[in-house]
Amino acid sequence: MAVYLISLIRQIGILHERTQPFKSRKSDQPLVQLKPNDLGLRYLDSKSFEPLGDIILLFAGTRCPVCETLHADYFSDGAEYERQDRYVVFSGEHPERVKDYSVLHNLPLERVLIAGDLYVRIGVTQTPTMVFLRRSEEKLHLEKAVYVSGVSSLREHITNLVIRAAGSDL
Repeated sequence: MAVYLISLIRQIGILHERTQPFKSRKSDQPLVQLKPNDLGLRYLDSKSFEPLGDIILLFAGTRCPVCETLHADYFSDGAEYERQDRYVVFSGEHPERVKDYSVLHNLPLERVLIAGDLYVRIGVTQTPTMVFLRRSEEKLHLEKAVYVSGVSSLREHITNLVIRAAGSDL
């Protein structure tokens, strides 16, 4: 019985960690700060990705069944879903496979990116994970990285980000 209780406590702790922003323990500064041209992200045509403002990245996989269910909602045109700063990022996958997958799932190709080692640098360990990078002066700060378990989880996280960004509480 004690083993089950410890396992449950551990699972709750992991779930809590996945839903919290990554912050330094020593200060209120984000743990990860990046220059926009150091992201190492590329479009499918190999052109460098250089963001101008805040961005939301959904790290996905072509073999991830949960990811497949999220695409329509992630790129929804609703007022609370401003899509200009949203991208789907694939890491460790061949660009041709990503392109075929994107066409099959009606992903806007101008919103599909291939990652170098960014997922390692910001601590993404599984898909789908949504990452919010906030621009401040000449750097991007990792404000939030959360595992997305389904459509309702995706909607909740995006709505929270939009409300927080509009209120400048980040």
